[in-house]
Amino acid sequence: MNSGKSYHKISCNMTPDGTVWLIYLIIKTITAVREPEWWKLYHMKYGSKEMKTLLSPFLYRQLLREPKLSFILHEALKQSIPHFCKKIAVSSALCRIRGIHPSKPLFRHTLDSKPAALLLALTTATLVKHISEACATGRLRRCACDSRMSSPFRPLSGYRWTMCSNSTGSHNVNYAKALSRKLIDNQYRCCPFRQTRRIILHNIAVGRRVVSTNVKCGQPDKTGRGICVARASEWITIQRRLRISYIRSMGQTRGNDIELTTKCQGIMKSDSRLRGARRPQLVYIDYTAPLQIV
Repeated sequence: MNSGKSYHKISCNMTPDGTVWLIYLIIKTITAVREPEWWKLYHMKYGSKEMKTLLSPFLYRQLLREPKLSFILHEALKQSIPHFCKKIAVSSALCRIRGIHPSKPLFRHTLDSKPAALLLALTTATLVKHISEACATGRLRRCACDSRMSSPFRPLSGYRWTMCSNSTGSHNVNYAKALSRKLIDNQYRCCPFRQTRRIILHNIAVGRRVVSTNVKCGQPDKTGRGICVARASEWITIQRRLRISYIRSMGQTRGNDIELTTKCQGIMKSDSRLRGARRPQLVYIDYTAPLQIV
């Protein structure tokens, strides 16, 4: 991995906009930013081994360590794209899948566009919720219920956490978010286009942000103690938060000053920028805006 800190700014001070965009498109084609690799699991049928030639060695090794993880990712995509995407987006064409084979992209949107911003956040949020539930139900070997929210720790006086079991265990949202950073963010850490990389990682971080931990406590039983359980956000809450972020999404203008970098970004940086943001906005590049000549 190249950890250099060199930056290269390509300024096209030409009056015709067509020439500027032609140079930009040539560079964009050479260093094309592809869809998230884990989206290829949408077409998976039998397991991760059938996807070996289509996935990167890093992602494939992560899936081999957890036999059920590939099926959890597949379920998250199957649930988020056909159902939730149409409820959040204004147009159903935004969620229409174009690729019918794992080797083809699922969508025709560029990853720095407004439709892709919603898809990145939505699929990430669904993945976090599925992994957090899978930890509590024992589907994954490397995680279990959230240890901070299980016995013998006490949430409140007169209450206790529920025991870790298949049906009543606390969801492990923290582990799910950490694993999603490893599975998704790692692909874009070294993207040469700084603005595109920041937009992609920001929208992925928004998807993680909309999933939170909710603690619910029941009425005290005969012994005088109540039971508390931690759950990931409900689907209707995730949809509402993403819809607000999508409606309030902010477009950025790309000028003819194209900044390239060989520095790789840490996977925690995008999440740290959203700390304290109650309603994070999705970000995209507004290609309809006039080109800014530098």
